Amino acid sequence: MGKKAALFTWCYFGRVNYGQILQCYATQQLCEEYGLDVTVIKYRPLKEFEKDIPIPPKGTEREYYEKHYKEQYIESQDAKQVESFQKFISENICMSPQCYSIKDIEEEIEDKELLITGSDQLWNPAWFDPVFLLGFAGKKHKIISIATGGISVDRKAYRPVLERIAKGLEQFDFVSVRETVSKGILSAYTDKRIVDVLDPTLLIDERKWKKLCACRAVEGKYIFVYFLGKLTPHKHILKEIARKHKIGRIIYIRMHDSDEEINSESILEPFADAGPREFLSLIRHADIVCTDSFHGFVFSLIFEKEFFLMDRAYANTDEISNAREANIMDKLEIKNRYANSRKDLQNSEAIDYVSVKKALEERKKFCRKEIEQGIALKSGDRK
Repeated sequence: MGKKAALFTWCYFGRVNYGQILQCYATQQLCEEYGLDVTVIKYRPLKEFEKDIPIPPKGTEREYYEKHYKEQYIESQDAKQVESFQKFISENICMSPQCYSIKDIEEEIEDKELLITGSDQLWNPAWFDPVFLLGFAGKKHKIISIATGGISVDRKAYRPVLERIAKGLEQFDFVSVRETVSKGILSAYTDKRIVDVLDPTLLIDERKWKKLCACRAVEGKYIFVYFLGKLTPHKHILKEIARKHKIGRIIYIRMHDSDEEINSESILEPFADAGPREFLSLIRHADIVCTDSFHGFVFSLIFEKEFFLMDRAYANTDEISNAREANIMDKLEIKNRYANSRKDLQNSEAIDYVSVKKALEERKKFCRKEIEQGIALKSGDRK
């Protein structure tokens, strides 16, 4: 393998999350295609109550401590689902030992040449962690970002964080973000060159995703529903889509206990124990996908599915934005895919995937070239 790199991103950072795990996998794959030997830094900050607890040193005891922490304070999903995520990570993602502090991280990057912040909303001011600005980098390290983002609003309360992020970017050798809006906001705070690129899930070869898919899990025609917000408020629209397209089954992954009551409706069927492979399969073989998730949307594009986007029910709109989806759809000239009312459905048009794929390939070429050049740049002198 080539030069050693450390990738800082979210991977099983809290509760299980399909998009989070798959973007981590994709970012690692993309880096490996450029000849890098990549290790994902397994990091989370300690909670206040943990700071007075003796934390075991790196190794088996610390991994057991972290497993116990997640079981006690984080997880609410079915144990089999959690197990499938853990299996996927162990088989497909190269992870460092568990890190809780800068000192832990410094030990892991001692033999690394390149440090990367990669994808997801690491710079979202609503939950910003300065670790993801890589201020601990040494002079020997080159520092780049690959599709890092999460900045969708420039409000007064966020400006101290945005100023801090902008200042931190001065040490980066190459900066790319995942959203055009993130680029626009950050460019008001810094003269650093910033490129907006596609999410890494869209940049690796789609054949990798097809190979990663589990076998078909649901026979016959079905609509696949994946919401990070509540499903219940969208029931009437989902049923209307099913009626309009003459599809008798709606398969969903339950993400909230409060959606228990929908089980009594025969058209809505929960799919239990779905890991990342099953998630991909459910999208790949669906006739239609309905989602409020960015990665639900992304994999619908990859597998060329008719899809509908819906608002995330009961989410904090300061933290969640549809700017990412809108940015990509604008570049690919996809129109009228929002479905929050019957009127929206009346205005929807079938997606011309011949045109979409052509535009997507052109955009991928640009993004991959930018990232490749960013990786190849010589490290700047940082004091």
